[in-house]
Amino acid sequence: MPALLCLIFGAGILTGPYGPGAKAVAVGLLVLMAALPVAGFLAEGRLTHRDTRLRVFAGGVVVTEGVARTHALTWPRLTVTERTKTTSYGQNSHGPTVHWLYPADPDGTPLARISTHNPAGTAIARGKAERTGT
Repeated sequence: MPALLCLIFGAGILTGPYGPGAKAVAVGLLVLMAALPVAGFLAEGRLTHRDTRLRVFAGGVVVTEGVARTHALTWPRLTVTERTKTTSYGQNSHGPTVHWLYPADPDGTPLARISTHNPAGTAIARGKAERTGT
């Protein structure tokens, strides 16, 4: 939307009966119109690569944070904390109860958060139960 506004105002000023200063501003707006989408895609690409991704395998889990950090943990090394949260909204209303799993490093640093409603969360809960016998 900002790029579209730069195009509209830049083209309007450029075609109008204005002096050289206004024409320079119009050219600047048109250059900005071309640069804004490029900057937006670059910023989005950097944010997307920071996503935390969790993959569950038969031998354990792999958690990636961006392109630089990867944590591969086998079931015996993985610690999982479970928390139940109920949200409420509205007057005298209660929202859904969600069971969250927090897979963590052996030192206790949480790596991700996943719901047990997610198939990967169910697999983590099953892997934890098979490992501990609960």
